[in-house]
Amino acid sequence: MPLHPVEPGKRKGNKTYLLRGRIDGRLYELTTDFPAGTSAQALAQAGEEIERLIWAEIEASRAQVAETTARPGVYLLILAGEVVYVGTSRNMPARVAGHRINGRPFDEVFYIDAKEEDRRTLESLLIRSIRPPQNRNGSP
Repeated sequence: MPLHPVEPGKRKGNKTYLLRGRIDGRLYELTTDFPAGTSAQALAQAGEEIERLIWAEIEASRAQVAETTARPGVYLLILAGEVVYVGTSRNMPARVAGHRINGRPFDEVFYIDAKEEDRRTLESLLIRSIRPPQNRNGSP
């Protein structure tokens, strides 16, 4: 069901409209002001545009959830094209999210899925060969 304008009242020469509708099973209600005399067609177009934005946000959220599925392996944190940290975890996306929250600087992540028994060996090999700066003493 698309968002439909419902006119709840007026203030300061504008009309405050409530755009209401169900998208992906959830009820959305957005209040916005339009100049007095705005056509019903313009209001409907605004509702359609907002609905597109909501769908884009829903799809981005779904993609993020898919990416956060627990995966064991080794991950590489990359900053400006350089590997700055190599780590291992039973749940790589959750561990990377922890690094982001704790302020470890990186702008890209590369995941290598690995079996539980192989991940520590792979991590050690990568650290020795790449020598990432944040894996050394005094890392941020």
